Amino acid sequence: MRRHVWRRRGVGIGSAAINKKSELVHPLTAPDRLGGVTQVAPGVLWVRMPLDDRLNHINVWLLADGDGWTLVDTGVDSEEIRVLWDRVFAEHVRGPLKRVICTHYHPDHVGLAGWMQKRSGVDVWMTAAEIEAARRGVTEPTAEGNAAIQGFFRGFSTDSAAIARQDDFWKVLSSMIYPLPAAVRLIDDPSIVIGEFEWRVIIGRGHSPEHVCLYCDRLQLLIAGDQVLPGISSNVSIDPLAPDADPLQLYLDSFAALSRLPPDVWVLPSHRDVFVGLHQRIDSLINGVHRRLANIVDICREQADADRILSALYPGEMNELSWRLAVGEMAAYLNRLQRDGRIERTTTVDGSSRWRSADPHGELDEPSIHVEKS
Repeated sequence: MRRHVWRRRGVGIGSAAINKKSELVHPLTAPDRLGGVTQVAPGVLWVRMPLDDRLNHINVWLLADGDGWTLVDTGVDSEEIRVLWDRVFAEHVRGPLKRVICTHYHPDHVGLAGWMQKRSGVDVWMTAAEIEAARRGVTEPTAEGNAAIQGFFRGFSTDSAAIARQDDFWKVLSSMIYPLPAAVRLIDDPSIVIGEFEWRVIIGRGHSPEHVCLYCDRLQLLIAGDQVLPGISSNVSIDPLAPDADPLQLYLDSFAALSRLPPDVWVLPSHRDVFVGLHQRIDSLINGVHRRLANIVDICREQADADRILSALYPGEMNELSWRLAVGEMAAYLNRLQRDGRIERTTTVDGSSRWRSADPHGELDEPSIHVEKS
């Protein structure tokens, strides 16, 4: 019998907030303000930091670690968030910060890791692929790299101004990430001991190359990062320098390990609220992928260019970042369908592409995506 080390309160249907659309249970009230703190369990603090985009916030986690604390993710680099962190450490944290674990390389997760290291002398921990992606993301591409990036986006858009801006996208990332330390500790063990608890490392892929999720069996908590989010889905994009990759299948494959966790685990996501209902959410995300793939096949019953597909999938105005994410995600879905033989791609002399359903008059069968689940 599993030994519980703390008693949860408010997880019953009658005493917790329920998301009617997904039937997820939300057992906790989120921090009441940006920069606010909520206790999830003894020695586990939920901190919410601001984001200057539609997501509005990122959730980060402080874990009691002996006489100090381990921080999981940091928020982006900004003066506002540095001030909020100084306040959190002064008002809520007894003892020193001992290390920072970054789930993956995106700016809202790694943005202040270098500042934390400089401020407190702590080690920053990441997986090898995420370290490489973080350093590459803020480095000016070579001329050959820029040519490859331009070629990729020309294949998926006729927006010449947006395509031209992609040469300098590394500057956008750099503006949100404090320089990483010269040395970053490598996460390459199957578990990490933090204080009195062991946290199993579960690697997710697709959203980023080697995303760390942390699961504590004794606490029945899963720090899910961006791998499983309530209410929204993670962006799964093609890297312009790896245009033939299949990150969507990697993303789906990553659900296998997560689906073996207990159904009543509390999921601590990077965006929105803590929830119970991991298995239901995984099923919903997989079904969402199927629906989008079928939608693209339907759009391509008549030959379609990328602009038409993009506008159908992502209607409305987009800023520079959202445009890049939308194009990258559309490319991931198109690559998956091509690998599955459900659509065909032709390239014109100017480098742009067209897609058509392989059987434009046939039935919209389920795509043959294989997701191992327990």
